[in-house]
Amino acid sequence: MTMPEPVILIMISLFGYLLFYLLQMPTPALLGPFAMIILVSLFGINLEPMSNDIMVVLQILLGILIGCKVTRKIFLQMRGLLIPSLLMISWTLILSFGLGWVLIEVFQIDIATALLSTAPAGIAEMGILAVSLNASVGVVSLFQLSRLMVTLIAFPIIIEKIQQTKKETKGKTTAFKEFQQRTRGFVAGMNRLKRYRWSGSGMLPHVVSFGIGLTGGFLGHLSQIPAGPMMGSFLLIAGFSVAGVPFKTPPSFVRTVMMLGIGVMIALNAVQTPIASIQNVLLPMIGFSAIMYLSAYGIYRILRRITSWDMICCILASAPGGITPMALLADEYSKNSTEVVLLHMVRLLTVKLLIIPVIISFVI
Repeated sequence: MTMPEPVILIMISLFGYLLFYLLQMPTPALLGPFAMIILVSLFGINLEPMSNDIMVVLQILLGILIGCKVTRKIFLQMRGLLIPSLLMISWTLILSFGLGWVLIEVFQIDIATALLSTAPAGIAEMGILAVSLNASVGVVSLFQLSRLMVTLIAFPIIIEKIQQTKKETKGKTTAFKEFQQRTRGFVAGMNRLKRYRWSGSGMLPHVVSFGIGLTGGFLGHLSQIPAGPMMGSFLLIAGFSVAGVPFKTPPSFVRTVMMLGIGVMIALNAVQTPIASIQNVLLPMIGFSAIMYLSAYGIYRILRRITSWDMICCILASAPGGITPMALLADEYSKNSTEVVLLHMVRLLTVKLLIIPVIISFVI
């Protein structure tokens, strides 16, 4: 008796997540399932892409999670970050349209794939947009993943050298002890989840945020606009949040489930991309990554000059790695984690509100 494909996908994604978590790999809920499904496909096992209904749900969840972060307090803080925000908007637009134009004209890549590949906004967000906009998910994922891995491998090393005394105890911990601690942490987290009891008052803010997010996502889906469910849920949640509605960010396990789903979705669509299409962009991927990191260094130097932030905050704010992994690194290394998250959010909003409409105008 063979197992249904959804069960196989769940088992593969959970194994990838657990493996990457125990090995302390970056963003394990996203990259673990992504890597495992790509590995399975290399052995000749063909898995079908997700259904449209599941993709819509994942888009809505992502829109809710990002929208809940745009609170009135953060919106007011953005006013104090006017010059850095304008800098990030300009950088994002120049990179996306400048490098994207090269991909379109020289390498004959469609506009959605080109702009999503060159946007410095993160693999999860750009991957799900690539699916929604019928872009080449494999190409977009390759561009975004290459930058993410370089950022997550190189930047912590750079930061550790900057602040060598911050984690002296970690240097004395063996790899085996770290693995043990990670395993205990996973078991403790599962036990906490089993014992957790929802209270009526505690559930209400979550119910409100999910209700409004689902409404916005449903309206966006009815509009037939590419990425409509994500844009609809995000805009409605963010609008109500800035207006003063007290939303509560969904629990961490919801975020984990969403990241698992996005990792699976991106991988399933990526393996459908012809190898020739990926080989065609290997050279520009390397060259564009070099250009992006050189320009990121320039952004870092400007931030150091125009702000009073510490060196690590400026490094993480200018890193082209995406809002989720950079938020994790900011929480761990920087005293100004809010500024880091805000500037990455500005870049993501630039893609959503300025670049996506341009893509849609050509797609529709």
